[in-house]
Amino acid sequence: MLLAGGLLAMADAGGLGPAKSRATFELSLCLALAVVGILVVLPARRLRSATGLAAAVVFVGFEAVQTQHPVAIYGHGRWLTVAEMVAAVLPALGLVIAVAADNVARIAYRVLLALFTLGGVAVIRSSPRPSIDVWYLLQHATSCLTHGCNPYAMHTPASPQLKDGFPYLPGTAYVLTPFHVVLGDARYGEVAALLVGAVLLTRMIGGQWGKVAAALALSVPCTLFSIEQAWIEPLLFAALVAVAWAWRANRSVALVVLLALAFTLKQHAILLAPLALGMLGWRRTLAAGGAAAAVSAPLVFLNFHAFWETAVKVFYDLPPRTDSLSIWLDASPSIRPWLPYVLLAAGYALIGLRMPWTPAGWLVGSGLLLGLFDLGNKFSFFNEWWLPAVLLAAGAAASVCIVDREVST
Repeated sequence: MLLAGGLLAMADAGGLGPAKSRATFELSLCLALAVVGILVVLPARRLRSATGLAAAVVFVGFEAVQTQHPVAIYGHGRWLTVAEMVAAVLPALGLVIAVAADNVARIAYRVLLALFTLGGVAVIRSSPRPSIDVWYLLQHATSCLTHGCNPYAMHTPASPQLKDGFPYLPGTAYVLTPFHVVLGDARYGEVAALLVGAVLLTRMIGGQWGKVAAALALSVPCTLFSIEQAWIEPLLFAALVAVAWAWRANRSVALVVLLALAFTLKQHAILLAPLALGMLGWRRTLAAGGAAAAVSAPLVFLNFHAFWETAVKVFYDLPPRTDSLSIWLDASPSIRPWLPYVLLAAGYALIGLRMPWTPAGWLVGSGLLLGLFDLGNKFSFFNEWWLPAVLLAAGAAASVCIVDREVST
């Protein structure tokens, strides 16, 4: 399972280049490996003794892949050099954490957190105005909230592609606004989210494997590149890990709040509602859904038509992309509209039959479902695939060390 997550991350980075068809094939194989892991490895603890070696192999692979890809495409100057150096060092620190003695691993872990913080700041400073619509829309939306306007009705003329409205759910704007107000750039919130997710993984899992899970999350190839591009998956990553942490700690109120937060960030999170119903219980899931609706309602109903057009309908109206890392265009036209949902149904069935209903199972199940949806969706790119890769790897690390127990729902 850990290999599946690591290989998925490496194949995902390959999708940033011209070899789209090969990357899609590799992503499909990695998801198949994850399915094998759920069917065979997760139920068999005796097979987990090889996980340490798998982690070492993954970190070596991360190092090799990162050297082949840019840290930023709009970056320049000394800050870019700093970001490049950090990106090269992070997988090496992960390898040290995976194989070294506890005291050395503890030091390497602290250095990893510090260097990732430096790398995140450096890549933002090196690329203060990336030419991508996501950054312009996030900056405008978070500024819009402070002036009392509705992000879904805004017009962003400087954006190179999407110019009207806001394509994410309200929670994204809520969470990132303080970072824009205080630090001048919403992307600092994404750096903070990755660090929070990594620390929560460490605390949830404990011991050396907690540090390994954090290192896996922070050293995935091209993660600093995703920060430059302002993609918001780090927010959802932190929220889903936080749900697992709250479940592990048996903190029901925090779990409901954090699940509600996940439901308000990006539309993909709604796909995890059936998983939450099964694993977390219907009371918690419905409470989280109600809280998410209440928090989102002020922006949604301020101009429902604008919300529907720019955050819902646009994803159905956009034409398929030939560079999408998915099999949508390869499928028969009669199957395409149903393909993502057929794959999701298969994922739900597999999880219901074979997945341990535990915090580790929550992370693995979330990663599998999001990966299956990406595989069948008409536009799936690096940022969408980054999230299932990290969740699968982190969930595999969690399954090694946590003494899984059913928590009452």
